[in-house]
Amino acid sequence: VEHDRRLLQTSTALVSQGQLEEAEKVCRWALDLNPYRQEAWNNLAVQRRDQGDFEGAMESFEKAIGINKRYQEGWSNLGVCQGLAGNNQKAVETGRHAVSLNQQDSTSHYNLGCALAENGNLEEALSCFGEAITLNRRDGDAYHKMGEIRMMAGDLNGAVKDLKEATVHNSQDAAAFNDLGVALYESGEEKEALAAFRTAVELNPKDLQARENVAALSQYLGV
Repeated sequence: VEHDRRLLQTSTALVSQGQLEEAEKVCRWALDLNPYRQEAWNNLAVQRRDQGDFEGAMESFEKAIGINKRYQEGWSNLGVCQGLAGNNQKAVETGRHAVSLNQQDSTSHYNLGCALAENGNLEEALSCFGEAITLNRRDGDAYHKMGEIRMMAGDLNGAVKDLKEATVHNSQDAAAFNDLGVALYESGEEKEALAAFRTAVELNPKDLQARENVAALSQYLGV
């Protein structure tokens, strides 16, 4: 048991280094030694998901859940994978179940919010992202999603507020700065918008949309 635990830790470390193929090999080795470790099946599923093998990933997540029906992380990850595979309705159902298993887990609320948003349930999605933030005040991703939804709903003040929070907590997220720039521009704050767009380009010079926003707004402002 100790040996397969160490293999699982090694696999996790390889994933963080971007060595997905090697991580999968080590994870499978751990499962050969102990096929009843739910965390190993979950890790294998995450690796398969990140390689684009959604069907294989869902199969592995279901293996993890089969070992422990209350394995909340497995349910939450399965829901994300179902959404990536295009089954948004199933992703919502699975996400709700994950939240029911542990209502204090901010990630599950966030994942459910994403599934609901993809399914067009924006009001409930907003509530889920708000709950995620209540549980984790530093959840920049949840603030970002809330800002996107508020902007779509025409609540520009709310969008600017949420997107500013997103950039505070995810200071390296170019997309959040670009979206903040859009919200600021739509609010009539052109100079602040330009600064946000420029930050987005600094963080990700390959962000074509942000580069176009900088060029267009710079020309408009004559700077």
